[in-house]
Amino acid sequence: MMGSHRLPGPFHPLIEEWKAIAAPVEWSRPDASDGAVYFLAPLDIAGITVESFFLRGRAYESSPDRDVMLQLEIADGVRKRTPLRRVEWRPRSGLHKNPDKTHVAGSHEHPFEPNWLENEQRMRAGNLPWAEAVPESVSSFARLLDFTADKFRIANITTIPEPEWSAKLL
Repeated sequence: MMGSHRLPGPFHPLIEEWKAIAAPVEWSRPDASDGAVYFLAPLDIAGITVESFFLRGRAYESSPDRDVMLQLEIADGVRKRTPLRRVEWRPRSGLHKNPDKTHVAGSHEHPFEPNWLENEQRMRAGNLPWAEAVPESVSSFARLLDFTADKFRIANITTIPEPEWSAKLL
C-alpha cells in the first residue's frame, strides 16, 4: 500500500488510500426475521485486493430510503470484525449519544480519527462510539453514495445498486 502518513496506527493506509470495490455488489435476500438485506464487498488498494478488508452494507426491505448503514471493516477471523468507519443514513433510532454526552440527531457518520486510540493502537470499545452529523443535503441513496465515496475514499462506490425496497407494511 502506498503510504499516506497523515494518520498514525496500523489502519491508516486502509483509511487514507483510495480504494475500489473489487467485485460486483449484490444485496442479499431479505432476512426472514427482520427484512434486513446485506452485502459484503472486498476492497482493492492500488489494484490489489486487501485480505480481510471489506465494505459492508445493510438496509431493510420495508424501509425505503432510510436506515441504511455502510461500514469499512477488518475481519478478525470468522465471526469477529472491527469497524473502522461507518455512515448511518436516516437510522430508525434517530439519535446517537456520544461518549461526552452530546447528541447527534438523524443521519450520522462514525469517523476513524475520534474512534482511534493512538496510545493503545486500537479502536475505541463500543462499536465506534463517536459520531458526527451528516449534512441534510444527503437526501437520497445516490447522494449517500456520493457522500460516502469521499469519506471512505472508494472510487467506484456509486456502482452499488439501490436495495430492492418494498412498500409493504411490517
